[in-house]
Parts: sequence; structure tokens; C-alpha cells
Amino acid sequence: MIIAAALAVGVAVVTTLVLLADDGAKRGDGPYVVLTYEVEPADGQSATQARDVAIRGIRERIDERGVPWASVTAAGPSRVRVELGGEDVPFDRVIELVERRATLGVHRVDHANPGMEQMVSQARIDLPAGIGVRTDTWTGPDGASHGEDYLWAEDRAALEAWLVSRAPLLQPADDRRIVLERVGMPGATPPVHWRTYVIEEAPIVDGSDVVKATVQYDPSTMRPQVELELDADGRDRFAAATAAGVARKLAIVLDGRVMSAPLVQSPVPGGRIAVTMGGDDPQAQEREAHDLVAVLRVGSIPPLRLVERRDVGPAR
Repeated sequence: MIIAAALAVGVAVVTTLVLLADDGAKRGDGPYVVLTYEVEPADGQSATQARDVAIRGIRERIDERGVPWASVTAAGPSRVRVELGGEDVPFDRVIELVERRATLGVHRVDHANPGMEQMVSQARIDLPAGIGVRTDTWTGPDGASHGEDYLWAEDRAALEAWLVSRAPLLQPADDRRIVLERVGMPGATPPVHWRTYVIEEAPIVDGSDVVKATVQYDPSTMRPQVELELDADGRDRFAAATAAGVARKLAIVLDGRVMSAPLVQSPVPGGRIAVTMGGDDPQAQEREAHDLVAVLRVGSIPPLRLVERRDVGPAR
């Protein structure tokens, strides 16, 4: 890809932009989208450093998804301009991929959190409409029984709002937080709902520990999943955590949402983790898996704030 641009310093304007595809063809007359982002630097990072990191990361993410024509350029000291073009490009999906933080973590689940137990007790007395209490039970590899109560609802927003309203009851420690999982249960009533987990804030491993991410398929369900391979340090931490947490659950959390919460049956020394995709649509699961691999391969980018979006139709 060859890019020529004239930049106006301090403002989000690019006066001249010529895009060439990998085969040398120009962008053509198809639709395209022009985006301008403000980049938020991390502590100790200058605005231009954050901008340049964002430019590299955005370019790599777009390249992973094979967009026919794309340009990512500086548009001032702290801004980035992105242009996407081509016929049949799912612009909204690509933009979501560009903006995604892809914050991944594997966390210990707190099965006996006093604050959550108090909140569940409150819910049993004064159960709000649309929100319920259920008990999750399981048997450990030693035959012992385990369980925890949790809150659930079909409407995620309603559950989140109720949790916020009851926050003084929970009073989680600084090292705990509540996260939600979307649970699909064919044949159940309701077939899809959201449920709570209390997790330890600090992850056992996170995206920085991942050295390889690939799309694989669960042989029993043929559902796509993302297999993660950890580096040596992450592998050691994960092995130690699973050895100490047999018969407990670990929550795999992506962008604040629990993707799955597998039960630890035995220590896992190999440093491989499978992340299942949520939802019931196989095509959507496939897209989600490939998008997740794309952002994990590139790594995180600084937070982006959309300043302007312009959708341009085909030339007539």
C-alpha cells in the first residue's frame, strides 16, 4: 500500500490522499468512510508517542481483516485519521475492530463473597421484576459438592441497573468486582440470560502473556473457539493458579464480559487456554473468533475517542 498525504498540523485535515491497493490499483469509485480519532496517552507517554502507537496498531488490525483499501495517518499531534474503502466492506464491523480495546484476563472466581451473599439475600426478600436468584452446583474431582448463588436476568441493562442501585450492600473490596456472562441454554426458559460472577480484580494472566492466538473448533460441538498459547511466565502463573484452584472456577473475561467460566478439574501446566464464543449464531461466532484473534495478535492500542465520521457514497 502506497500513501501520499499532506497534513495540516493541529487540525484533523488531510488535504491530499491517494490510496493504492496491494496490487497497485487505486481505491476507485466505491463507498468509503473517513474517521478521525483523538488518542488518549497513557501515564508517562507523550501525545505523539500514543498517536504513533495507535497508528501502527490500527494498521495491523485492518491488515489482519483484509480491507481492500485503507489509510491510517497522523492528523495532528494527538489525532489519527483512518480511511476505509472498497465494495462490500462491512464498515461498522471493521470500525468496531479498530476501536476495540480487547482487554483479556483470566480471573479467579470468588464463590463465597460476603457482599454478593448479602445482595442475594436481599433479592430473595424483595425480588425485583425480571431479576431472579439461582444456585449453581457442581462436583469436584474428589467427589465433594460445591455451589454458589447468583443473580440472573434476561435484560442485561436491568440487571446492571439493579446491581448499581444495591452497590452499598455489596461493598466489594478493591480487589473484587462483579462481571456478567451471557448464558445460552437451548430448551431452557428463558433460552438466553445474563448471570453474575464476583471475580478477583487482578488477573492471573492477561493479553500481554499471549504469544499465539488461533481459531480452532471444539471437536464435540464444532463451535469456533480461540486457543491461546501463553509465554513462559504466564504459563507458570497459570499452572500454579490451576494447581491451587482445583474444583474452583476461573472466569475468562474479554472487554468486561465473561466469555466462559470453566471448572478447574486438575492443574493445567501446558499454558493453553480455549476461549469459547458467546451467542447462538454460528456465523457471528466465526466472525467474533477471527476478530478476537486479529486484535490479540496485534495487541492493545491506546484508548480512542471518535471525533468525526464521514460516510462517502460511490462517485456518480
